[in-house]
Amino acid sequence: MRLEILIWLGSYYEHSILGIEIIYSDKETPRPGIEVIIKDKKDLKNFEDIDFIKAGQVPIADKFFESTSNYLEGTGIKTTMSYFNRGPFGILATLMVLIICL
Repeated sequence: MRLEILIWLGSYYEHSILGIEIIYSDKETPRPGIEVIIKDKKDLKNFEDIDFIKAGQVPIADKFFESTSNYLEGTGIKTTMSYFNRGPFGILATLMVLIICL
């Protein structure tokens, strides 16, 4: 049995790293903003310099990770950082949907 707490911010965590706004509500589950972020080939240059430390919800995940790790220090419980929930194929599928929306 692994004693760990996974820091995961939901199914749109990956989308936020690519610049898609995530809309939160008290009345419905989180959803991505509907804005198309790749309208033509020149928009792809916006993704060459993604800072995966500061992009999207990563700073929030980092704060949760740090505070949870500090709280659990000495307990033997490990804090695990967020990961791409969908894996490479899921991320590719997300990008394909964005490109098809062109």
